[in-house]
Amino acid sequence: MSHSIRKQLLYFLLLSISIITVANDLEKDFRNPPESTKPWVYWYWISSHITKEGITKDLEAMREAGIGEAFISNVNDESVKPGDVPVLSEKWWSCMEHAIREGGRIGVKIGMFNCPGWSMSGGPWITADKTMRYLVSTEAHIRGGEKVTLQFDAPGANFQQVVVQAFPTPSNEKHSVNPSIRKISSNSQESGVEMMFDGKKNTYYSFKSYPVTIGISLSKIEEVRSIKLFPAEVPMNAYYELQYLDHHNYWRTICRNKIDRQIIQYMAGPMTFGAISESFEAIKSNDFRIIFTDGGPLLPWIKLTDNKALGCISEIELSGKAIVPNYNEKQLAKLAPTPFISWDTYMWPTSVEPESSELKIDVSKVINITDKVDGSGVLTWNAPSGDWTIVRTGMMPTGAVNHPVPKNAEGFEVDKMNKAHTRFHFDNFAGKILERMPAKDRKALRHVVMDSYEQGPQNWTDDMAERFKKAYGYDPLPWLPVLTGRVVDSADK
Repeated sequence: MSHSIRKQLLYFLLLSISIITVANDLEKDFRNPPESTKPWVYWYWISSHITKEGITKDLEAMREAGIGEAFISNVNDESVKPGDVPVLSEKWWSCMEHAIREGGRIGVKIGMFNCPGWSMSGGPWITADKTMRYLVSTEAHIRGGEKVTLQFDAPGANFQQVVVQAFPTPSNEKHSVNPSIRKISSNSQESGVEMMFDGKKNTYYSFKSYPVTIGISLSKIEEVRSIKLFPAEVPMNAYYELQYLDHHNYWRTICRNKIDRQIIQYMAGPMTFGAISESFEAIKSNDFRIIFTDGGPLLPWIKLTDNKALGCISEIELSGKAIVPNYNEKQLAKLAPTPFISWDTYMWPTSVEPESSELKIDVSKVINITDKVDGSGVLTWNAPSGDWTIVRTGMMPTGAVNHPVPKNAEGFEVDKMNKAHTRFHFDNFAGKILERMPAKDRKALRHVVMDSYEQGPQNWTDDMAERFKKAYGYDPLPWLPVLTGRVVDSADK
């Protein structure tokens, strides 16, 4: 036998041994999977139906099935009669401890959700000053040159003032084509289109079919730079197209955008029905029209109202005022309502620059007059001469709560932008286990789980201005009037 043949035989022999060894290891690992390959599972404790005996049997069954870790989630099913171990009760905490100890004894690791429910980080210990918040404002227009006393009413419950500012009122601030409207026409058989131009947010026109064309004839030529549409609180999915009649008697399109107000709960943003806004280069005409067309079927889980309306618009504002387009979406007051978010969902075309400085706010002329407002919201200020706009800005809760849970375990979602508040939440839920159980008894507890966010946005927190200034080197507060849709310094900035 030659030397080369002997080498080949030795090689095949070693290869055969390796294959047999690997096969034996695979079979061994298949029958007794190593820890790193064991699956993890959600372990739902539903509607307070919990017993220590049941916990032990569940864990034994999990071990038998080869499960490596179980994440405990306490959820409420309203169709199920509640059991006798309410979430957060002493009896419930005792069951949690039992599950962790038994997991260690039996050999199944334990994870616990970050709060009662599967979404997301809240509970009854979170108060309005520690929850997710967003900026809202109220405003007033005054004539200066004298002492001004003004009572600001809070825009809603749990309002926390951030800043009160004054700035010279931009030109066209109160402009609207409405006083010039001579005739409003429509191709729709439904009456009431004029309610979209009556200046009242509590009246609205209901769309029962598409397309609908609204004609707006004015008694004189008006200069228009912006449009705002205010949807009423009914799910809506449509397109609108704004056109004007030029001097050649042709209809020209100014803009075409989508009205997507399908999800009306807080997870779509605290200002779900805030204005849909667009700006454009100034157009002069005395004839405009708006064409509404179908935006496609509503999301499958969206239900129409009893009157089968395909959407409602409470007000349309055509104006010569310069505004920031999509300002509600840009400040995260209104999120894209579909779960199919794409890479460019939160990207917008370059905004049109107002052609005159009089249409904008000069950031250097924004005055902080917070110290002129007392604890009751009363402003006392010796206002310089001129026309002034005063904006009082503050935080309000977004309304997000943990779910699905029984009422005794429900509470505000914690402020995700604040380390102190998130620590407070941890200490009041997962941290309670660390307090109650010695480290040696909770070795099976490995993870705190956050399953499903679904809690919408927030855009401010207690120390936001100070942190912003430290990170970026300038004060953000003089720029806050942009959140009302006004252009501060430039559209680009």
